[in-house]
Amino acid sequence: MDSAKIVASVLLVCSVLVYAEPSKDTAEQSLYERRHSFNGSVFKKDNNVWLVSPAFAKRMSMPAAFVSQTMPVGIEALAIRYQRYFTQICSSDDPSSCYTPANCYLDIYANPQAKLPWLDDGHAHVDMDSPDSSWFYLRFKQDDFQRVFAPRGLHVFWQTSQQQFPGRVVEYEKQFFPQLDFISTVFDCSLLQQTSAQLTISGVGQALHIKLDPLYQQQAVQHIQQSQRQLALYNTSSETTPEVFQEAMFRLSPEREALNTLKSKVRWSYTWVYSRAFAARFLLPKEWISDDLNSALQAAVYRKQYYDNRSCGYFKQMDKCYFANLEKIDFFVNEGTNKLWRSTENSMINKGQLSVSHYQLERNLADRAYWERPVGIDAHINIFFKKGLIFKTEKHGVIPLGSKYFQKNILDYDFIVASGLIVTGLNQFYDSELFFYKNIEDWKSKNNQEWRLSIPDDFWERIKSDGANSPQKDVVDDVMKLFKSFD
Repeated sequence: MDSAKIVASVLLVCSVLVYAEPSKDTAEQSLYERRHSFNGSVFKKDNNVWLVSPAFAKRMSMPAAFVSQTMPVGIEALAIRYQRYFTQICSSDDPSSCYTPANCYLDIYANPQAKLPWLDDGHAHVDMDSPDSSWFYLRFKQDDFQRVFAPRGLHVFWQTSQQQFPGRVVEYEKQFFPQLDFISTVFDCSLLQQTSAQLTISGVGQALHIKLDPLYQQQAVQHIQQSQRQLALYNTSSETTPEVFQEAMFRLSPEREALNTLKSKVRWSYTWVYSRAFAARFLLPKEWISDDLNSALQAAVYRKQYYDNRSCGYFKQMDKCYFANLEKIDFFVNEGTNKLWRSTENSMINKGQLSVSHYQLERNLADRAYWERPVGIDAHINIFFKKGLIFKTEKHGVIPLGSKYFQKNILDYDFIVASGLIVTGLNQFYDSELFFYKNIEDWKSKNNQEWRLSIPDDFWERIKSDGANSPQKDVVDDVMKLFKSFD
């Protein structure tokens, strides 16, 4: 069964242990409640446990049940979730040796009063070692490892009544919303079982301490245990080899040799093309080396990324759900070769990341306009349709991409992620070319201020032959079986 097609185009029947009942008076509900509860139409499933200030609740139209009157100074919201990744790590060729990594996350939203002790003046840093990222497949030599895994923005660790636990900032963005910084961290799930859990954020200046409200901590524990029970229930009920979930502790205290060994046993995913120099630097397989890349382009990666994120309520049935996915192309480009950046930020994190807490927020008009401001770079794929498929004669067209997700000057590259309705149906195209504009108006006016990257034809052909190469077809199959097992 082609799970990629099923997940992308077929509504799945999945049951969830807890649902919000339809409200008798939806007018009294917050916008968040209306969009996250079943009221006869499609609604979002939120995988986060929230604790928010009154101001944040008002700004994001969140329910009173999430509100705390005793938030630490400057901390507007906390969101804890248990998140699994759509990849597998194996110690041998035996499928029973494989496991699926997962992590506990704490996302923090802070206003200027928090006086966060930032380590540097960088605007943002993208998550480059998530097991779902293309970066996760790169094996690093010592110098590259130190640069990639240098502290990102802030140091974090947890202290309980019994011991200290490491934590780690995986991505952040200052002024993520106006007057709100966003920090996403991973931590050891077991620490929430301890009493008096306290997060310490340190850097340059006075450290910040965040003590979890006991009730909130209890709710987070119950949520994480519920997520883990769902997975355990599947493991015991499956007629096939059960999927084993294991906490990705390597994200908390990464060590180069151990991480490189682990990466060598990851089931290879996505569709790749790269230069000889890129392959040599990151110890990559030779089979996807191309000598036909544009001189500025060092690597391109197509990925259809799935998220443990669902919308339900289709056909007016509460348990009719589907899993979200996005098609993306990652580009590793020689640093400084792109002269068309629209803004000066060193980085922008992915605002379309469906698994992160901010995806669940009901943004007001001002925040939405802020998110949609011109940053990054616009991109388009210049395509030619094959004769005899869609049109009887050869036709020309473009597919627009969004590219507000990037990291400049990392390991001598600019890392750019383009996403949108990009390569669905690529089997209908050939002789494709990617070109970037500073803004969409330049493209509309046929302005010659463009930057082109030619990508080898065999890259597109392999995307077609790989069946859009979802990140681990077997894992997606297993996830569907997991939720069907609750029926």
